[in-house]
Amino acid sequence: MSRDRAEWHEVQALVARAAQVRIDCALRDLPRIAPLLTRDDGSATAAFRFYRLSASADAPEGTISACDAAECSVSAVLPMTCQRCLGEVQIQAHGSAHLAFIDDEAAVGTVPESHDPVIMSAGRVSLAELVEEELLLAMPIVPVHAEVAQCQPRPGETVEENPADAAASAPKQTPFAGLRELMKK
Repeated sequence: MSRDRAEWHEVQALVARAAQVRIDCALRDLPRIAPLLTRDDGSATAAFRFYRLSASADAPEGTISACDAAECSVSAVLPMTCQRCLGEVQIQAHGSAHLAFIDDEAAVGTVPESHDPVIMSAGRVSLAELVEEELLLAMPIVPVHAEVAQCQPRPGETVEENPADAAASAPKQTPFAGLRELMKK
C-alpha cells in the first residue's frame, strides 16, 4: 500500500463505532485506473459499513473466530475506449464486496469464504485503494458499446444499415469448389 499515510484509516476504530463511511475518489487519483480511461475527470463513489465478523457455529475448522470486517459498494462512470469502434464509451461500473481485515498473509486461509481478505498495514487501510480494487474488478475486460448501432464510424468508413444484410450479400467463398473436378483428372 503505497498511498499517503494521511488517507489511511484505523480499522479497529471504525469497527468500534460501527462506522458508515462514504467517500468520493477522483478518477485521476487512482493510478491503476486512470491510464485505462480516455479522460480522467469524474469520480468514483463508495460506501463502507464496518462491523465485527464472528464465526458461525458451522464454520469450517481453521476459520478465524472473529475479525474486523466491512461491506463496501462502489460505483463510477468510466470513460473508456470502445474496442469495436475505438470511440469513447461510458462504462457504468458497479461493485460490492464483503471484506475481512487481517494482519498478515499467513491469516488469508482463515478468512471465511464469504469475505475477501484485506491485509492491513499496522492496523490501517487506505479506503481509496479498496475503491480502486473494486473498480478494477467491476471493469469489463473488453469495453464495448452495448449495441453495435451505438458505435461511432471510423474516419473514412461508411456505416451499413444492417451488418447481417451485408454478410448475406457478400460472395461466398468455397475453397473446395474445384476439388471434385481436379480429382476426376
